[in-house]
Amino acid sequence: MSYAKKAKNGYYGIAEYQTKDGKRHQKSAGCFKLKRQALAEADNLQRELDKVNTDLHDITLVDYFDRWFDLYYN
Repeated sequence: MSYAKKAKNGYYGIAEYQTKDGKRHQKSAGCFKLKRQALAEADNLQRELDKVNTDLHDITLVDYFDRWFDLYYN
């Protein structure tokens, strides 16, 4: 679920996601002047977070390490 939260200088886009153990987390998409910009960016972040969580759902330790190594050292 994503939503916009009113701030002093505009709106924050907030994306909520759930880990596989059921815990809920929030991540900010940034501060924007317009509410529709904040919602659009929060939706993009929500889609990205959902994709990452499903990719790592059924992965072996060796595959996870290879992915981590490629991400941080290549």
